[in-house]
Amino acid sequence: MKLHKKIFISMLGICLLGLMLLASINLLGVLNQKQTLMSNQAKAEKESHDSILGSVENYAKNFVAETNEMCVKNINAKLGEISKDVTSMKLFLEDKYKNYKLDSSSYEGNSYTIAPGISQESISQELKVIKPSEISFNNILVNDKKNAVFYASQSGFMISNLDMDYSSSYSVDRRERDWYKKAVEKDDIFWTNVYEDLLTEELMVTCSAPVYWPNKKLAGVVSQDIELSSITANVLNQKNENIELLFLLDESLSFIADSNGSQNLSETMGKEKEKKFIELLTKSNKDSENFMEDNLVAGFSKIPNTNWFFGIIFEYSQIKKPAETTKTSIEKLSKQSEKIINDQIAKQIATNIIFLLILSVLVLIISRLISLSITKPLKELEKAAQIVSTGKLEHKIKIKSKDEIGKLSESFNHMTSELKKQIKEVERVTLEKSKVSAELNIASTIQKSMLPNVFPDSPDHKQVDIFALMDPAKEVGGDFYDFFFIGKHNIAFVIADVSGKGVPAALFMVIAKTLIKDRLQGGLSSAKTLMEVNNILCENNGAEMFLTCFVATLDLKTGKLRYSNAGHNRPLIYKKETGFTWLETKPKIVLASFENIKFLDEETTMNKGDSLFLYTDGVTEALNPQNELYSDPRLIETLNKKEIEGKSSKEILHFVLDSITNFVDKAEQSDDITMLAFNIKKLINDNLSEANNSLPYSNNSPPKIGNNPPEKLI
Repeated sequence: MKLHKKIFISMLGICLLGLMLLASINLLGVLNQKQTLMSNQAKAEKESHDSILGSVENYAKNFVAETNEMCVKNINAKLGEISKDVTSMKLFLEDKYKNYKLDSSSYEGNSYTIAPGISQESISQELKVIKPSEISFNNILVNDKKNAVFYASQSGFMISNLDMDYSSSYSVDRRERDWYKKAVEKDDIFWTNVYEDLLTEELMVTCSAPVYWPNKKLAGVVSQDIELSSITANVLNQKNENIELLFLLDESLSFIADSNGSQNLSETMGKEKEKKFIELLTKSNKDSENFMEDNLVAGFSKIPNTNWFFGIIFEYSQIKKPAETTKTSIEKLSKQSEKIINDQIAKQIATNIIFLLILSVLVLIISRLISLSITKPLKELEKAAQIVSTGKLEHKIKIKSKDEIGKLSESFNHMTSELKKQIKEVERVTLEKSKVSAELNIASTIQKSMLPNVFPDSPDHKQVDIFALMDPAKEVGGDFYDFFFIGKHNIAFVIADVSGKGVPAALFMVIAKTLIKDRLQGGLSSAKTLMEVNNILCENNGAEMFLTCFVATLDLKTGKLRYSNAGHNRPLIYKKETGFTWLETKPKIVLASFENIKFLDEETTMNKGDSLFLYTDGVTEALNPQNELYSDPRLIETLNKKEIEGKSSKEILHFVLDSITNFVDKAEQSDDITMLAFNIKKLINDNLSEANNSLPYSNNSPPKIGNNPPEKLI
């Protein structure tokens, strides 16, 4: 689609959208007025209905709350009187224990019972204190003289205000009763749950309290049995036309009694109402609360003295009937008002549609004229861009307008000029980079050619199997290895790691390698070689570079390995009896750091079948994607695997390299990896004269390798 058409369609669309928006706002205004009227009407309807329902609900809630409060207060008062009776008996008995005088006479009387297994002698002293025959609990009781009172001592006897058969056949151990144990456990007034008396079949409840000696030791428990009807009769029997049910539940929400004399709530309420109320009661964490659920109006309050629950329930439907009638009348009037408003809105919408059609025609004409005036200079800009795209960057656009299109043409002309400059600069940089890359490739080739890459396999050197490899982290690296024969029976091994990477490290490596080889071939020991090379490298070391180095010479005739370590990783030596283990070395400071450092010559003996494994820190410090090191333990574990037993040095190094590659996975190589290994196939038993004739010295004497090196021969 051409640009002028896009502009035309866009302007037309925007204008039409604006008109539609204007019409929509107008329509929304009308609808909003309707909504406001209807909302106000509905609000008035709801408020009037809610006001009536609110009054009914408030009446119901207040009635439930007031009834609950009155009944709970009545029951709690009676329970409080009984608690006072029990407390009075407790204090009376504790006073007996506190103010007693023992005499030598024995106590006689039959006004008590003894628990099974208790002897008369064990309680005789306490009976002198209490003197059961002198106690009349009825003189203490305030609430009801007929209630049964018991005192059970911790020592095993029991007294009561009832006429009892004090023969041994009636004796039971009251200390095992729930009212006894729970009073002791609570250490305060304790109320039992409701239970049925075995003799009278009446519902009973027991209030008990612990009694103590003056030294706070438990003396016993005093209790009073009360008929439940004497506590609840006046409360549960009250009459009110709105009340459907009054009831009592114990602390565990088990049924106690109700106003209908039922055995459980479901007899009166029905199972669904009972389930609903118990569910509401269980969810509440308050001592008093009212509920309104569906047609159920209910409330409960906790009785403080016993933690029982008193509840009230009645039907709500009859109370709210007048409110429902009023609501129906209001809804009828609302529907009539809504019809009138809808008719007015329909007329307003028809007027808006006619007005919108007229404005749309005007917008169509104006949009066409404006789109043509904008697209003419843009066509010229398009033509110029096509010319420039063919490569004619010298072409200029001639648009003299001062609007954004004119500025765009100026920017286009400036862009073509800058593009020509950038193309020339890119060509220059590309040429320079290709030269650098080529030079680095040459440097890498030169470095690799300086390292031994042809390993001993001639008939003259069948005594040892040697292999080495280096994998630089960059095009050129700082690691190097070397091995060469000194005479016929001695072979030297060198491995080193120069600080840093790239070309500087490679240059430093070339110097160090040349110096070390020159001095070893000149007959110096490993330690003397490291000392001289160190002093030379320290001179004019402006770059402050350094290297770690391990140098060793092996006498293929005797198996003596003489070596010296300049801060390098310890090699691993293989013996058939032990496998690969760390070679004992005493590493000195790195080369090119301080002058006149004395290095140590050390030696060990190698036999047929023994191997030596040299490496740089790029092996053990190789990192995987989780930044974990390959590490020394993993290296020695790899070398001691059964898969490489009896393998050649080349196979061993490639096995280790594969292990490192698998460990590193996709992580970038961070350091040069260099390894050298050799294995002694056999030792030479040539005579000394043959060895002397083979050495390149005028006096035919062999070089002294080890702790007593000869003078330099250069």
